[in-house]
Amino acid sequence: MANNSTKVINDNSILPIIYETNFTIALEIAEEFESWLQDHLNETLNKKSGFRDAEVFQRDPQNDDDPEVKNPDRVHKYFTILFEVENKDSIDRYLREEAPKIQETLEQKFNQKDALVVSSRRILYPVSLWAKRQNYEKK
Repeated sequence: MANNSTKVINDNSILPIIYETNFTIALEIAEEFESWLQDHLNETLNKKSGFRDAEVFQRDPQNDDDPEVKNPDRVHKYFTILFEVENKDSIDRYLREEAPKIQETLEQKFNQKDALVVSSRRILYPVSLWAKRQNYEKK
């Protein structure tokens, strides 16, 4: 018989910090931005210590209450990127050393087109994980 019970994990040493970045992108640069984003994600996950995983979502701001999106429309794409980061030291180092370089790159590459806005960033610290998955167990 399969075990379908929900497991609650409260061990912050194995739960990731989530680093969220939201972008508003004009449709005319969406393809170029998505190409840059793919390269950026590969670079971050393969070369930056502590980054485990990244998920990219496209949002529909007509259906959410994002206070950073003042006038949602259909001539932009709205992206949310969620990084899983192993620990506070890794995210602190990234924000201190890498984030300013990335911001500068984005401004040079896209802002002359006045088509890219980094709406918001935030860091979410874990409290618990309610899951059926067993792969978060310490070994």
